[in-house]
Amino acid sequence: METRGTMFKIGVRTVIALLVAGVGAGLLVAGVCLAVGMRFPYAHPAIAVLLALLSVALGYLGWQVRALRAGKSAKMHALRAAQVALGAQTATIFGVFTFAYLVVMLGFSLTHPEGSWQWQNWALGANALSSLVFAIVGGVVQYWCHIDEDDEGEGNFASAS
Repeated sequence: METRGTMFKIGVRTVIALLVAGVGAGLLVAGVCLAVGMRFPYAHPAIAVLLALLSVALGYLGWQVRALRAGKSAKMHALRAAQVALGAQTATIFGVFTFAYLVVMLGFSLTHPEGSWQWQNWALGANALSSLVFAIVGGVVQYWCHIDEDDEGEGNFASAS
């Protein structure tokens, strides 16, 4: 598989694999917690706020890359655009895996009330939702940052270097 000249994008197979891995990790952790008789891991609601802020920041930077590709941005340059693309890939990977894990933990937490506190269910739901938003924003920014093979050395990024 030749990837020189193109940016690797997170594909559907990778997303499905991450969802399966997140569900597996959630089942493993929940099973161990139930077997040992301890409460489920603590999910602080501040994580949801942090992921929401990171989603906004990544969306803003992605918008700047989109403007650079259109030839309108003076705030973004090619190296920073590559860093934003890498951040978008990371956001997608982290967001998808964490979403799957948190949904499983929320499911176990709701069906086994002895294993969690009521407010923790709300925190798990908020964290799962913000993880999903983070993954979606990462996917959209990846789309905006995509560089085709024919873009190499000419066009949009050449004037920014």
